Amino acid sequence: MQEHLLFSSFFSLVGRDPDGAKFDRLSRLVAVSKSKPKYELLLDINVTLFPIEEGDDFELSLVNSLTDDDGADVSEGYSYVMHGKIYRSEPVEGKFLAIYVSFGGLLMRIRGSAKELSSLHVDDYIYIMLKKI
Repeated sequence: MQEHLLFSSFFSLVGRDPDGAKFDRLSRLVAVSKSKPKYELLLDINVTLFPIEEGDDFELSLVNSLTDDDGADVSEGYSYVMHGKIYRSEPVEGKFLAIYVSFGGLLMRIRGSAKELSSLHVDDYIYIMLKKI
């Protein structure tokens, strides 16, 4: 999977729906990475398919393919997978970068080290994979 892995980190959920809940089954998650360098994450998900509460920890991986070079399924063991497109990238405070992805209207913003996020490019199609830890 390493050749298809674009980004991976462990996160802690610190909040939900900062602007209030807009839909019954969807939530905007607010999370921070558990390791350094620190990443901030906003992510819209279907909470009926991936139930999660404040304080829960989860792993997030971004890949460009769901199969490795041997044809094995890299999403095995993950509970929630979506396909989307990177639509915006912008520098934030010097050596940091914000990456924006749309997963069919469910949005993600991840902010962190530009060096670690450098493999994510505008107009690339990616998969996000989540699992609780």
